[in-house]
Amino acid sequence: MSLLGVEGRDGPVRDREPRTRPAGGFPAGYSRLVEELGGFTVDGVLTVLPPEGVLHYERSHDARLAGTDKRVDIDGGYAVKLGERMGDEHVDHDRMQLWAEVARDSGWRVFWEYSDPATRIVVTDYLEYFVYRMEPDEFTYKLLTREISCRPLIDADWPGERFDVAFL
Repeated sequence: MSLLGVEGRDGPVRDREPRTRPAGGFPAGYSRLVEELGGFTVDGVLTVLPPEGVLHYERSHDARLAGTDKRVDIDGGYAVKLGERMGDEHVDHDRMQLWAEVARDSGWRVFWEYSDPATRIVVTDYLEYFVYRMEPDEFTYKLLTREISCRPLIDADWPGERFDVAFL
């Protein structure tokens, strides 16, 4: 095969190596979670992706994002993309990795944002952002025990005191 666009140079076309870890690596809290349980779905609402599912996604690049929209300012753990600029923290889409999906037809997705010194969880539909300073295992536990408020995921009926888990 010839390399296209390089005149006079022939050589093999190299396929990209399959990823073995996401950019920034797996957070310790995600590794603990899937090491014990693998991928799983809770009540058909929240699906925690297994590592191979995480590797399928190239961070949070979404067709709804344009160049300047890759950073969203947050204040007190909340932001509205089209809202007034506030706060001195921001969410950086180039540093976000999808690790859980929400089955409801709302467009909400759950990411970790790998940053120094700590991982943050970002729940977003790309218009609103809810940010939690914790690891994925802590977020999952606190979500299921209602120790945190996450309006896109928690409602009057979910999660209940008991829930069904299906392993992937």
